[in-house]
Amino acid sequence: MLALIALATVAAAAMAALGPGWSVVDRLDRNGTFGTGERALLGLLVGFTGLAAAIWIVGWFRYDWTAMTMLLAVATLAALPLLRSRLPLFGDWMATGVTELNGWGRAALTAIALLVLAAAVGALAPPADHDTIRYHLTLARRDLEAGRIAVQFGWSVYEFFPPLPGLLVRLTYGVGGTAAAQGLTVLWLILAGAGAMALAARLRTGTTLATVAALLVLSQRSAINLGAAVTSEFTLAAYAAGALVGALALSKQFGVRHAILFGLLLGGLVNVKHQGLVVAAGIAMVPFFGKGSMAAHGRAVAVAGCVALILLTPWLARNLAVTGNPVFPAFHTLFVADGMDIYHDAVEVNRLSGPWWAVVTLPWRLFVDQLGFPDGLQFGYPVVLILLPFAFSGPQRRTAWMIAVPVVFYAALWQAIMPHMLRLLLAVMPMMAALAVAGARRIVLAAGSGAWLRAPLLVVAGIAVASQLGFLGASS
Repeated sequence: MLALIALATVAAAAMAALGPGWSVVDRLDRNGTFGTGERALLGLLVGFTGLAAAIWIVGWFRYDWTAMTMLLAVATLAALPLLRSRLPLFGDWMATGVTELNGWGRAALTAIALLVLAAAVGALAPPADHDTIRYHLTLARRDLEAGRIAVQFGWSVYEFFPPLPGLLVRLTYGVGGTAAAQGLTVLWLILAGAGAMALAARLRTGTTLATVAALLVLSQRSAINLGAAVTSEFTLAAYAAGALVGALALSKQFGVRHAILFGLLLGGLVNVKHQGLVVAAGIAMVPFFGKGSMAAHGRAVAVAGCVALILLTPWLARNLAVTGNPVFPAFHTLFVADGMDIYHDAVEVNRLSGPWWAVVTLPWRLFVDQLGFPDGLQFGYPVVLILLPFAFSGPQRRTAWMIAVPVVFYAALWQAIMPHMLRLLLAVMPMMAALAVAGARRIVLAAGSGAWLRAPLLVVAGIAVASQLGFLGASS
């Protein structure tokens, strides 16, 4: 019964977001820039941003099981007419995609299904993750007991983080309890994998390798560790991938409608967590690397930035009113005289030695020398590191370099100013996974002209799979 309630809660939340979100995407993309799968992904992201706003408004007045259940029911029922014609399109797109898979693709899809099933079962277990217990569920429970969603200065700095993930957790927790809140993370993990697929499709990798890109995201050891916890890392990864898809489209389309859609995606991204501001800044650079005039790109990004700022304003205004710092608890000493540098100790304790330019060694440390990260997480076998460099050749190299821009930008600032926790780099994992399968495609195309290369490549692939399976069962 617990599993059914959790599943129904998460499924209803997804439908409530998908209906209006997909409708908005259709209205803003009238010339068919995005395919059916991309529309579904972007629709969910846009819709979840709107749903979070509704939760915030309703929860300000009343937050309990009745209020959240009524909100979810009304939102889901309102979404059904919008989904009536769209869900069959999505079903046809899925069926066509499955028929395009070869044996490797079907094996990857089966592995994805097993990983999702394992995460879903894990979501039914009692919470064990540090952040889940320390603030994600603790704050939701406090507000449930208080009967409304409101910050309490001095109670926890974590409730002043960008609000989107916490609001969606409050909805699922208020309706379906802990299992539903943890089950929501499984959905975000799926969306992060879907984001990797969308980026791989933009690199023209084909359906099979796009499916492998999703598998690379879901099969990382860190994804196994956190996939059934209440965490915002996969929310950030999904929004980052979706915003990057929007940026790649904007690099070719200069219309105001596409700029507004890009702004909605950036607005959701910056409302996930502080690191979202950094990822968003990197993604906002991407359209300038596309074809066309810099002035046209500049106008489009300016429009998108204004939309994102509008969506960010409620969080900034609330924090400013309560703490005197719009981005509290970050940079508190810059806004408040004699204010405590709340992040200083956390950053210093969780930093690895080395200057900012040590970012050049980060790929090696991420995928080979993985034991030094303070949070104890790891990615696993370095298949991404092995394949990724090959993506920057061939006809799609411009797109590959554009995808690499936010990865490099975010990694440099991670090295310079952030705690050196591996979990914070999950934000760019869908981008790296897409680049990795693009590199794999270049290798496969090269091997196609020499049959003698196929056997060695199969051996290497087998070693990679076996090695990654060994990582999955390890404890952090």
